[in-house]
Amino acid sequence: MKKKADIEDLFKESFKEFKPEPSHTLWKAIRRKLIISDFTSFHWKTLNIYYISVLILTAIPIFYYSAKPNQSSPLKLTNTEETNPEPNTIIQTLPPVQIISDTPGELSENRSEFKKSVPINAEAPILHNTSREQISKESSKTDLKGKEISSSKLSEENQKKYQPEIRAIFIPSAYSGCRPLSVKFKNLSVNGKEFLWNFGDGESDNSAQPEHVFDKGGRFLVSLTVKGENMQISRYSEIIEVYELPIVSFEPDYHSLQEDLEVYFYNYSTGADRFSWDFGDGAFSERKETLHRYESHGSYDIKLRAWSVEGCMDSLLINYPFSGEEPKMIFPTAFAPNMDGPTGGYFIPGERNNMVFHPYTLDIPVEYQLKIFNRKGNLIFESNDFQTGWDGYYMQQLQPHGVYIYKVKGKYNGGKPFAKMGDVTLIRNRRY
Repeated sequence: MKKKADIEDLFKESFKEFKPEPSHTLWKAIRRKLIISDFTSFHWKTLNIYYISVLILTAIPIFYYSAKPNQSSPLKLTNTEETNPEPNTIIQTLPPVQIISDTPGELSENRSEFKKSVPINAEAPILHNTSREQISKESSKTDLKGKEISSSKLSEENQKKYQPEIRAIFIPSAYSGCRPLSVKFKNLSVNGKEFLWNFGDGESDNSAQPEHVFDKGGRFLVSLTVKGENMQISRYSEIIEVYELPIVSFEPDYHSLQEDLEVYFYNYSTGADRFSWDFGDGAFSERKETLHRYESHGSYDIKLRAWSVEGCMDSLLINYPFSGEEPKMIFPTAFAPNMDGPTGGYFIPGERNNMVFHPYTLDIPVEYQLKIFNRKGNLIFESNDFQTGWDGYYMQQLQPHGVYIYKVKGKYNGGKPFAKMGDVTLIRNRRY
């Protein structure tokens, strides 16, 4: 026995310092079993299955009786004489209710006016002081000042308050172009009934989708005014720019015809930066001014085209007879006088000088008279010398830019008379 005791003491001494350390999985299983064991065992300090059972059994009857409708309290009916509903008031139908009287066939003392028993699930009566149609016609409201506002006035106010919004808008087919410019206007206005167009050039229109031709150059403010059903107004505008056409003018120099068929063409065009000549004999040129030689005498249609910076084009076609068979006297349609002072009007035949107004001819007349008149009909120049033309001055003063009338008459060598009248343009914006 002593030996056995020694063995036990030895065993205890050997495992004295040993501490068991279970694994995480084992320790988790042990804790789960301990929790289940505590929950299924009754102890008054911890929450367990017995407490939860008592709570569930107590809550079931409480929930049942609270959700069930209370049928023990009788319905309280109010006498119509006590309520005294105001005029024009409708008491709507109440949903079916269950009425329990104190005594079969009678109500309680407070309901002595009702002698008949009210059946269960009966509908409450509808009290009408006025009909619905009468109410809709005669009903009124009171404003802040205590005045009555009829339903018709209210409807008018509502119409004004909730009237449809109108909007004026349009798109032109072109915002710019050369004169004459035709523009179509696409009307995209919303809720418009009446339309008034103002094209900015003194013209107007009241159609919905107008088309307008601008025959003048400039910038025009085109506006559209739209009116709605209740006279609401909306406006919209766009700017249309119309470009002017160039003014085409030219004149040939006939002096060179005395020697050969070379002709110099003067270009008096304004508002242009590009040109194209057609001399009528199959020859062309794009110079501003040019010298051209014809192969033979004859009548030629000379045409000059001119383009502006914006690309607007205009042209001028003139028929000139270049013939030596009979005397011809031709006057220029324009000239540009010397801006520095009068020159006396003397010129040398054959010299290219456009500062003096004088005729072109192959045969010098033996008798000659030239008169110049202004727009008022006043005589401002007269010459009886073929080599003295008008230099654009009158009483040492340069005359204004514009159109003047000339009259010429005389006789050629051999006694053949001539007479002519026309107009000439004095140009002041160029220097030669």
